[in-house]
Parts: sequence; C-alpha cells; structure tokens
Amino acid sequence: MTQRFRESPVSENPVLQYVAVSHLAEKKMGATIRVLSSWSNQLESVGLWYDQLLSESLGKNEKGATPLTTVTTRDLHSRGQQHQDGRRDKIITNLCVGESRRDHLGLPPLSGSTGNEDQLDDLIGTTWPSMLAAATDGTNEAYASVKRPTATIHLPQIDEFTIGQLLQMLMLATVVEGRLVGTNPYGQPGVEAYKKFMMKRLRPDG
Repeated sequence: MTQRFRESPVSENPVLQYVAVSHLAEKKMGATIRVLSSWSNQLESVGLWYDQLLSESLGKNEKGATPLTTVTTRDLHSRGQQHQDGRRDKIITNLCVGESRRDHLGLPPLSGSTGNEDQLDDLIGTTWPSMLAAATDGTNEAYASVKRPTATIHLPQIDEFTIGQLLQMLMLATVVEGRLVGTNPYGQPGVEAYKKFMMKRLRPDG
C-alpha cells in the first residue's frame, strides 16, 4: 500500500482517491460526517479504530470531519432512515468484502410452515452472499435516488494481508488530508487538556 501510494497515478492510487472523495465531499457538499458503513460485522473494530484515528489526528483548530461507524445490515433500519432523509451532512463509505464466507448459507424453509405465511417462499435457497449483495446495491441505489453521496472500498477477503493494507491506506490518507487542511495529524492538544483538568480534580492540593 505504501508503494502504491508513492508510485501510482491517482487513477490507481487508493490513498489519493479516498482523500479526494472525502475531502471534496466535505468542501463542496458540506459532508462533515463520514460514515464508514461496514458490510461485515467482522470489520466493526476497524471502523472504531478509524473513528479514533480521524478524530484524534484531524479534529483540531475547529477543523476535521466527524467519523461514525455503522454495521450493515444490523444498523440499516435506524441509520438508513437518517442517511436517506436526514441532514445532508454525510458521505457514506461502504466497506465491502468480496468473499465474506466460504459456506454460502441458503435461506431455509420456515420450520413447521403449511403455507407462505412470511411471504418469503420464493426466496428459499437464496444464499447469504446474494442477499447481502442485493441489500448493498439496493441501499446505495436508494441513496443515489435522493443524491446522497456514497463511496465504496472493496476488500477481496478478510485476512491479515488485506486488513494490513486497509489500515495503512487509512493512516496515509489521514496524513495527506492533514497536509491539505493545514493540520498536524500527530499532536493531540485536546486530549492533553482534559487530562490536565482531570488530574487537577484528582489532586486538588497538588
């Protein structure tokens, strides 16, 4: 990932592409909230790690987008409503996995059913990857229908090599954006402030 960042043109450079989309959405569309929408619950911790990275690195001098991690389809009903009809202050980046699991579980018949009570009989045998793809595409089509900006990061699979590249991409992108907005991504003055006042209360005689 570091080599691609250093050597690849923008058309093949995921770091610069991610920075460009995120930064322009904030500047041109007012998208100050960055939703990392993970389409795998295995990647939720990556989103929470990125929440800290972006907040601590760029949240200075009254600048910096606000990160938010969601896991879909788990959070889709609640978050989807806000993303579809709420304030136009968000860009939603889908984090998608090409091969989420090896055993392609299929939707089974309803146990003990004598009819089509759940109205899902026509979907019996549909595999989980197919359902997830339909949910992903349908959700993004809905956002596009009301001009809600989205982007997508595709991971071929979840393994150490791929996750390592993703983490490095997000770190490099954060540093590049720090340069764009004139912020030092390595300091944390806001964190030091709360520590100082907390210790003052813990050691009132110090």
